[in-house]
Amino acid sequence: MKTLGFIFSFLLAASAQAALTVDGNGILLGATGVEVNGNSYTVEFVEDSCANIWGSCDGNGSFTWTSLAEAEAAHNALLDQVLVGIYDESPDLTFGCAIVSVCVVFTPFSGSLGDPNMIGTVLTQNFDGALADGFGLRDLLLPNTDSSTDAFVTFAEWTIETTQVPLPGALGLFSFALVGLGWRKRKAA
Repeated sequence: MKTLGFIFSFLLAASAQAALTVDGNGILLGATGVEVNGNSYTVEFVEDSCANIWGSCDGNGSFTWTSLAEAEAAHNALLDQVLVGIYDESPDLTFGCAIVSVCVVFTPFSGSLGDPNMIGTVLTQNFDGALADGFGLRDLLLPNTDSSTDAFVTFAEWTIETTQVPLPGALGLFSFALVGLGWRKRKAA
């Protein structure tokens, strides 16, 4: 029974890790299968002006996230599922960040923090292995903010994944239930 519990725990832990997208030089470009509030997303790190990436870049922009709470959940997913391992220890391996010690990822959201002419954003600060990662700081950015002008800043472009693939954790749970039913049936016999 301990073995089944270990396998179940392993499968659940495996579902929390997104599939990282890395180029031939080991630079982190983004990830697929990033779980945020029960949905699966693709995140891509992009370098450009906010207006070029999303079109209208004001408090009413067409961003994936429509509230501060959603953007903060995306921030937590970045820290827990994407900026992990070597990409947590060496922030300069994230696309758009060329400084060894820190990478700041802007995750914008619709709805302003009090100024409709600016965009609300959550900053995910990924520090090198020697420092603790920063929490999501709420901030306002001008619509013409351009991540390509800063060596330690990149934008996170989020897209919901439309095809639903069974999660390894759900598969593990189903398998665990089947084993339990078989064990119960065998014990009854």
